[in-house]
Amino acid sequence: TMETLLDYSCGTGSDGAPYDATETACSCVEGACVQASMTVASFLTSASGVTIVIGASAATEDNIAAIDLAGAYGWDVVTDATISDFTTQNTVAVGGPYANAASRAALGGEVWDYQPGQALFFLREYDAGGATLIISGSEARDTRNAVKLTINNPSSLAYAYGVEQVS
Repeated sequence: TMETLLDYSCGTGSDGAPYDATETACSCVEGACVQASMTVASFLTSASGVTIVIGASAATEDNIAAIDLAGAYGWDVVTDATISDFTTQNTVAVGGPYANAASRAALGGEVWDYQPGQALFFLREYDAGGATLIISGSEARDTRNAVKLTINNPSSLAYAYGVEQVS
């Protein structure tokens, strides 16, 4: 679900309109337009030096999902307590903003408003050179099912921001 940012500027006068409106397709995070240069699918296949991050007190399902993801992609798993700056490295945050500091950092102050059975896939690229891919379900089992989708059909995640029905 891509959103559209409308940016207004003073009109040029040539068409008589008092303003010009420019539309930009993006994902809105903390009221700002977040655009990604790659999709979730391309991040999964081409990002280098990726580390899986789980919340230090994450649900068991999140831990199992992270282990499954590590087995499929060969990436290391660490807890969010071991990373002080998420903006300089490539991470996959398993679990949402309430359970995982990497997800919280990427989403900012956004409120979780997804329904049970749904999962969020969100790629946030940082100016410092790193990127965080959030894989999070509304409930712990939804997160695990989202990771299964990531492993079994990554090419279906051909966007930077999307919500999937996973159970």
